[in-house]
Amino acid sequence: DIRREARSNMEALLREYGETVNCAIYQSDVLVVIESLESPSPLRRGACVGEQDLLFSSGLGKSILANLPEEEILRLYGNSELKPLTKSTITSLSAMLEDLKLTRIRGYSIDAEESELGLMCVACAIHDRHGFPRYALSVSGPTERIQAALDRSLGESIASAAAQVSKDLGNSTSPSHFVTIHPLD
Repeated sequence: DIRREARSNMEALLREYGETVNCAIYQSDVLVVIESLESPSPLRRGACVGEQDLLFSSGLGKSILANLPEEEILRLYGNSELKPLTKSTITSLSAMLEDLKLTRIRGYSIDAEESELGLMCVACAIHDRHGFPRYALSVSGPTERIQAALDRSLGESIASAAAQVSKDLGNSTSPSHFVTIHPLD
């Protein structure tokens, strides 16, 4: 059970950074939040279990996309219009591919007000026992606070937590191991 395996890592991230922590699953080409721990701060943005996120504009989604083969990304978005949600949303395929390349280099994705103005999210994919990026873990909150948390190693903390959950799920491949299997429906 991914929620059970991720829970202690999610609680540790909440304690350390004080911001909302989410876990999502990638299935049927959509991302669905399956667990959420809300920030105790009065100014926060929590996700609801069952809420769907767009892959191309959310931190959770971009962390999944960055771990898929380019052919799969092109299948998903090669003929699609990337509609902006905010003025910061990436709307071209070439810019998205470049952002995913930076995500791979960093080891985590960043949604810098691409889904919602004033909200920033940092995320990392969780690989199942087959090496597929089936899940993702994120920390999100007001832009100013998440930017400060990045300065305190938030990205590295998320990457470490996601790697631990991947290991707990039985994954023995490196996080950058690309696979060509398709997500389960």
